[in-house]
Amino acid sequence: MPNVTSRHVFAFFAGLDGTGHHLFGSMLRSCPYCNDASELRHALLPWWFLDHAPAERRAMQSRVTTLFRSLMQRQEEQPLTIWFLNVFEEEGTGQLSYPNGASARFMPHVDLLASAARAAQAELYIVALHRDAASVEASVRARYLKNYQNRWGSIDAAHPIATAMVAQATSLRAQLMALAPEQLMCLHYETLPLGAGVLDRALCRGDGSCAGWSFLEAAKTNYRPGRRTSTVPLQPYQQPMHTANLQLMATCKTMAELT
Repeated sequence: MPNVTSRHVFAFFAGLDGTGHHLFGSMLRSCPYCNDASELRHALLPWWFLDHAPAERRAMQSRVTTLFRSLMQRQEEQPLTIWFLNVFEEEGTGQLSYPNGASARFMPHVDLLASAARAAQAELYIVALHRDAASVEASVRARYLKNYQNRWGSIDAAHPIATAMVAQATSLRAQLMALAPEQLMCLHYETLPLGAGVLDRALCRGDGSCAGWSFLEAAKTNYRPGRRTSTVPLQPYQQPMHTANLQLMATCKTMAELT
């Protein structure tokens, strides 16, 4: 059973490449309540390849459920522990973004993660990260273009990033719709740093306090506005990506209205 003397909260940041995973990793370095759920993070990696048989997925879900319970049973000296499943550390797994490592075969499944958390009676929040489509592509193109060309080039050699982002945004949208509305938080990159206040309200104690530390103040320290590309006209090949991104954001809005 969950440890009643210490609140254990779990958070997974679900978003396309280029939506801010590394930024949040930098923010958490000063957080007194934040920890990397290392063993759980590594257990997720093989679970999310697309070609597992149903029996394998059931076995993996059982393992992930057990890991959730194990972490909740830890006796912590502090009244709150926030376990981060993908942005606190990335060694051996990457940031588990959509797609992870630009791989066409590797897609995080937050619906499966949420199912395991429910079985463990764990308090899990999915933070859906958003950013306008042109900015996402510009960020990825500047850092990982070769990875996308190698792994998605056979699908669309001219514009592999846009091709990948459409596929991943569509998949993520379907997964978010399978969540309980109260599990989902949505955070748009362009609202930072003020937008980070939503994390204080959900992840910290009931009064929104994390022992004098806050996501809002950490965002003020670490956030650097990117090159604004949202005012640049979309190229024809970017339009499907833009449409998929808008649908993803609309899903967040719809889910919020259900709570």
